[in-house]
Amino acid sequence: MSNIYKELIASQLETTSIKWPQLDLQVPEVDFFLQSYSYPMAACPLVISGQNVHEFTQLAKGLVPIMCQSIKSFFGHDEALFAQYLEEPEWLLSMLHRNAIPEFERLCRYDVVVNQHEVKVIEVNSGCSLGGWQHDSFASLYESSFQDVAPHVSGQVVRKPVFEQQMLAMQKAISRKTLSSGKGDILFYIMGDLDSQETRSAMDFIKTCHKKANPQTAGRVLFFNDFSRLRVDQNTKQVFYDNHRIDALHLALPEGVTVPSHLMMQLCTCAMEGKLVLPDNPVLSLLGNKMLFAVLYEPKAWEALGKEFQAFITQYIPWTARLASPTVIRHTEVQPLEQILLAEKDNLVIKKAKSFMGRDVFIGRQMSQSDWQLQIDRVKNHEGWLVQEYCEPSVTSATDQYGTVKPFQMIWGVFDFGNAYGGAFVRGKEVSANTDGVINSACGAVEFIVFDEKPKRKLIKI
Repeated sequence: MSNIYKELIASQLETTSIKWPQLDLQVPEVDFFLQSYSYPMAACPLVISGQNVHEFTQLAKGLVPIMCQSIKSFFGHDEALFAQYLEEPEWLLSMLHRNAIPEFERLCRYDVVVNQHEVKVIEVNSGCSLGGWQHDSFASLYESSFQDVAPHVSGQVVRKPVFEQQMLAMQKAISRKTLSSGKGDILFYIMGDLDSQETRSAMDFIKTCHKKANPQTAGRVLFFNDFSRLRVDQNTKQVFYDNHRIDALHLALPEGVTVPSHLMMQLCTCAMEGKLVLPDNPVLSLLGNKMLFAVLYEPKAWEALGKEFQAFITQYIPWTARLASPTVIRHTEVQPLEQILLAEKDNLVIKKAKSFMGRDVFIGRQMSQSDWQLQIDRVKNHEGWLVQEYCEPSVTSATDQYGTVKPFQMIWGVFDFGNAYGGAFVRGKEVSANTDGVINSACGAVEFIVFDEKPKRKLIKI
């Protein structure tokens, strides 16, 4: 944390007259559709240092290229192994070989554990359905509170607006495509009634962020809720919504909603031909498969990466293995995986490769030996499960939603938009309440908005 943050927390503990108020979302400054936000927001924001920002930037630039190289090194052109290991369709591997993942199109969020000065990425989320952008609507409330505590801190803060950064990344991606007659229009999927007050508020928020990201953009923002109104021109590989030519498609799909498979294949073809920006195409979505971390530690992939990439993995990625593997390399030795699972229970986590919202995560140190054994027996013969080294978050003093300072353990969400750091948000659980070790908004965590410490100008003496 920055020195500013340390001073903020000290002011909460030492000065009774300076207290961060409980956040009230029922005010005009908050967009209507977020005034009923379901997750508690901490009263006091987090403020990170320039060093934190630098490390998150290095992470955003470095991880995905390594993941892509490891996929090609380990699987080669073995589509059957690819499909079995990752539970992905075979054709996706050949698509990956034909078309490198376009780094300027990706929208990712890295879930990160910080312990002292050690940063570990425990999973990657990819596509348009990334939480944390909602905090943009609350930022002005925190900025107002900062004015009250400014005399008690020795510095200023600035916030990187997450959704604006996402919009800017999509605009830049459009500009790099061969869009012969495109104007930069982005089509957003929104489920439900487009005429409801809540939906209109959400659409206004998106339009505002889109314009703030680049006031000079000529592109428009359009909305739809019916996939049947999308049309692909098979000759030009251009996408139309009714009669509107579309240059980018933003699909933040709710759980249970999918694009019809034939349409998704057509859209992917358009993206591969350079006619559409599609952050949710299957090649980019592959980055969110947690099993890719196990690939990084496969001997064949590991050896092909070289010392520089190996050092990056060792620094940022916890040891991970596919649970269906009978033997693995652990501490440079080949060992039976089940033996490791039983001997190192308190240092391991079992999780499902395709799951989210904190589901299907089992932390060894939070379970009895018998329950851990039952969980191993339940899933060890099933594909799609992995074991990962446990990364314990540091205990950090922070305020809860009522403004009371308490010890928290936190998971950071670090955004990577188009190969660039796009801001962050945090979820935290009070240490006393973190009985299962799972830190997720859907599992009772408090959310924290994140500000950056504003760099001080250096005076040049002449």
